[in-house]
Amino acid sequence: MSRKSLTSLAMIVVLALAGSLFAEDGFKPIFDGRTLDGWKAPNMSYWSVQDGAITGQSTEQNPVRSNQFLVWQLGQIDDFELKLQFKLEGTNAANSGVQIRSQVHPDGSVGGYQPDIDRAGNYVGAIYDERGRGMLAERGQKTLITADGKMNKSSFADS
Repeated sequence: MSRKSLTSLAMIVVLALAGSLFAEDGFKPIFDGRTLDGWKAPNMSYWSVQDGAITGQSTEQNPVRSNQFLVWQLGQIDDFELKLQFKLEGTNAANSGVQIRSQVHPDGSVGGYQPDIDRAGNYVGAIYDERGRGMLAERGQKTLITADGKMNKSSFADS
């Protein structure tokens, strides 16, 4: 079977939060490393667990035609620190991200903040507002949004 990366996968390509990976640091995993229990997507056929990681896959037999989102549905999270490992395969055009504090729309699309992941490495760490204001902060940039909606951007690292 020929494999192609999910170039329009916008939720998670590979999220490895297996049980013991971060537990010793006091982190609570939201993925058990074995099943997709507690995770939902409009089309679950793109999603599986392979080698202890959540995997999104587009194939010739089941190609992705639009952004796909896999959403953790077992509660609301207050302030948090997200730890994950990812691997993105395919061409340099392959792009993904992790939606944070996002809203799921009736059509299955998601709107909200997205730390980006891309194969070429141009956007890893950038913050994108999916279905909102677009690019909020490029890699190595800090963005402060004022009460009147203006964005003040400053650099904090070489990118």
